[in-house]
Amino acid sequence: MKIAVTGNFCSKGIPYAKQEITDPQRVLTILMRPEGADRPLSVKTDRPVPKALLKECAKAVYSTHPKLPVKYGDVLIENLCGTGAKVIATADMKA
Repeated sequence: MKIAVTGNFCSKGIPYAKQEITDPQRVLTILMRPEGADRPLSVKTDRPVPKALLKECAKAVYSTHPKLPVKYGDVLIENLCGTGAKVIATADMKA
């Protein structure tokens, strides 16, 4: 498949546009319920995951309940749904 990209003013525009057409990806930002917590914890993937796998990835995050305490940057899931992405905490949460 030949893809032509025009009108971009940034060198990053061409690879981004081609990826959006062939394999769109997104960083997953989501809430997770730690074990025994009274509120959810904000987490995100450390890299984009295929858009087609977002629902499957969200289900995997929702079914994981890490133990407290959690610190900003802690890796809570390795290799989310086989994508190679890690799920990391974006905030601290104490027990």
